[in-house]
Amino acid sequence: MTGAITFMRWAALFGVALVLAGCGREEAPPVQDIEEAARPGPVLVVTGEGERLRFASFNALVSWLDGIEDQPLAITLAPGEYRLRAPLRLPSRSSLTGSGQGVTVLIARENMDSVVANRDPEGGNSAITLSGFSVDCTRRARHGLLLIRTSALHIERVEARRCRDTGVRVSGHGEITRGTVLEAVSAHNNDGHGIVIMWATRNARYSNLYASGNGQTGIVIDHSEGSAVNLQADGNRQDGIFIRNVFAVTATNLVATRNGRHGIYVQGMVASAGASWTAQGNSRSEAGAHDELHFTADDTLSYGRTRNSVIHGVVLGAYINGLGEPTARHGLYIAPEITALEIAGLAFEPVLDTPQGP
Repeated sequence: MTGAITFMRWAALFGVALVLAGCGREEAPPVQDIEEAARPGPVLVVTGEGERLRFASFNALVSWLDGIEDQPLAITLAPGEYRLRAPLRLPSRSSLTGSGQGVTVLIARENMDSVVANRDPEGGNSAITLSGFSVDCTRRARHGLLLIRTSALHIERVEARRCRDTGVRVSGHGEITRGTVLEAVSAHNNDGHGIVIMWATRNARYSNLYASGNGQTGIVIDHSEGSAVNLQADGNRQDGIFIRNVFAVTATNLVATRNGRHGIYVQGMVASAGASWTAQGNSRSEAGAHDELHFTADDTLSYGRTRNSVIHGVVLGAYINGLGEPTARHGLYIAPEITALEIAGLAFEPVLDTPQGP
């Protein structure tokens, strides 16, 4: 009996010990994260080696980036306004992530060529991601975002405004540069174009772009081998959407309204396709001078005149109940020199002259 009691006591004690040991594992305090010891600041940088750095100001980050060699970096910005005295130049394999458009705002406080750019526009960079912030050039910066020869570029949920030239400019600058992705990018009230993708950019995919109130054209597609979906241009001083010197491009769900000149202007669309284009209430700068959708005969660019292309589903002309009285000359103008273009599924609202030009 005594042995049984002793065993039960040991078993009870051992069981209690197991329970206590288990509780100890669950309630043990976590290992102190290195972030706890980092100096406070609204800018966090994580390097490819896992080092965490905090900067008290955005300008401190800019200076630090200019002095380091290329390496993988993840930069995170807290909500707030960041006032820049010099542009942020990002190396390859880096990301800049804010807390959202209008929540994290980069503000130019000095004259500069761009607010955000890649580090090596001549040699090129790769794998740069920009997301979740607004850029306010305050008429001091020429461009909001300027990415030259940057392959595997990803821009999403970014806004650019009040730039002296272009809000967002992406260019291969004559060198084939592949893999650009733009998603939910907007540009408004810039003195030049709103959003431009151009000059030897290839395999670009972009969707949900919006350009309004810009001093020149809202959205410029000036590259080949790409696809565009859900582009809207409203109230820009010149053309709404300009498709310029392209081949192997598909453009779907384009909407151009209340722009100063042509709604959608096409120069040299070769071996490409479009679907669901709407252009209404354009030619606001001079009533009767411009068209809702205009195909020019200009063949001076490298791919020549528009040919071997198809567009399905086009609605043109002013919807009087929503856009007011018509201001465009024609709904559709195709230069007579263009003979290899197919447009199917046309609908017209009122215009000042005729739906179809000569």
